[in-house]
Amino acid sequence: MRIPIVFLLLLLFAAFAAGAELFPNAELGVRPGAYSARSLALGRTMLTMESGAPALLGNPALLAVPGDRLRFDVTADVTRIKETRAYPIHDAFDGILAYNNYTMNDHLFSKLDGGIVYNMPYGRLPVLALGVGTYSVYRFDYRYREEVRYRNAVGGILDLPLANNRLDINGDLRSFSCGLAIRERLPLSLGLGFSVLTGDWTYEEGTYWVVEDSTNIVTRTEYSLDGVPSEMTVGLAYDLSERVSLGARSLFPTSRFDYDAHTQKEQKGDTSYSDTTLSVRYPSRFGLGVQFRPRNEFMPRLVLEGEYITYSDVQEVWDDVIEIRAGVEQQVVRGVPVRAGFFYAKAPDSNERALAVFSTGIGFQYKKALADFGMEVGKINYTYPDLFPNTRFGGARIDVDRVETGLWRGVVSVRYEL
Repeated sequence: MRIPIVFLLLLLFAAFAAGAELFPNAELGVRPGAYSARSLALGRTMLTMESGAPALLGNPALLAVPGDRLRFDVTADVTRIKETRAYPIHDAFDGILAYNNYTMNDHLFSKLDGGIVYNMPYGRLPVLALGVGTYSVYRFDYRYREEVRYRNAVGGILDLPLANNRLDINGDLRSFSCGLAIRERLPLSLGLGFSVLTGDWTYEEGTYWVVEDSTNIVTRTEYSLDGVPSEMTVGLAYDLSERVSLGARSLFPTSRFDYDAHTQKEQKGDTSYSDTTLSVRYPSRFGLGVQFRPRNEFMPRLVLEGEYITYSDVQEVWDDVIEIRAGVEQQVVRGVPVRAGFFYAKAPDSNERALAVFSTGIGFQYKKALADFGMEVGKINYTYPDLFPNTRFGGARIDVDRVETGLWRGVVSVRYEL
């Protein structure tokens, strides 16, 4: 009975956490930050703890972990984003009296990832590991629904349905990754990972009128990669002692990412088309982590990581960001570890928004099969310009909305070793 009780207490603690993904950019997307349930539950740490195929996107040196010859990893995650937007109510002096909710969105998004790691004997090296896998690296999923009512009507029936606003961003950039790692007789592992990215995504914004004799306003842009962009990761892991380990990585996009944007716009009965070739550079990442293992029969582990991300490479007006990640793992009984973690990072484009996430999870091991569960829960409040300004419907102002976004992300990972 102690295992369910401890896990439920951790879930209750996480329910009061604060945190949400950044608003997805139609040209950049959002990097999920954790590629396994264990990593998610430990505050998205990945530089000293994340072995197996997910190490291809974390620290590739951790591919070379002594163990069985062949390891299979499969990860599935579900993200629920609940968003509430409120518009300001102004007084005669243009001051804000209060806010009134006008739309609530609640949507689910899911992904499936996985890979294989092969440990092969090679001369005098204790471990030479090869890994391959596929992971969703940048996600663009976002959905927005809003019903517009004629609240400014004078006389007649108020609050008649006027239009429906919709915004859909769908797709992702998926990696096809491979990596190589070696572990010397010294307590040192070195790894190199290489990821080729492929995929496409769409951005569709539309105002669909309910009233007759009105023409919809719809803009649909299809983005597709021009060429084959890629990322390279160099990593190392070093055991300072029986109790302390270090991990580090440097992740570099090998070049700017070029993509084609095909836009179709319908307005006032006319349809126009345009084609544009755009280019963007994703940020580089430089991370360092430490793991501490106290002397205890239940094998506790403490992890702390920091990573510097060069968002100024994306846009000069953006700030570089330092991510802080921390996690703790404790086995309540043999083979059943319970985990908790913390993650914090500011948004590169706004000092008002920041990710501050508490996470939790649990794992089970049965012979050579391992199953891990992780989750993070929270919410964030900020202001953001109206996605569909009132000027489109005859209003005189463009409001800055108050936005409350709640996040729930759950991840399940299964590993089997041969």
